[in-house]
Amino acid sequence: MDRTHDRLARVLAAAVNTLDPDIIVLGVSKVLSLYEQVLKRWCRYIFSDHVATRLVPPLHGDASGVRGAARLPDAIGTGPDGHALSKLFRFERA
Repeated sequence: MDRTHDRLARVLAAAVNTLDPDIIVLGVSKVLSLYEQVLKRWCRYIFSDHVATRLVPPLHGDASGVRGAARLPDAIGTGPDGHALSKLFRFERA
């Protein structure tokens, strides 16, 4: 489990170094030790003296991401071809 904690800390630190997010929500709510261990370790890999990014479990349970993905088309509408993704990304045909 130590290696898992360390690898997750490295990956999340890379995201913090690159994107500087205010908050990271992991899709795992039942493993609270995961959050404690990652927070202890990621400071080694973040290139800053102060880390303001919060690491939190999903507010509405583990299925929050699935619910959000299912509601995405309603939230953003659809593109000219009727698909939600075509409004987010431009797909060009060769």
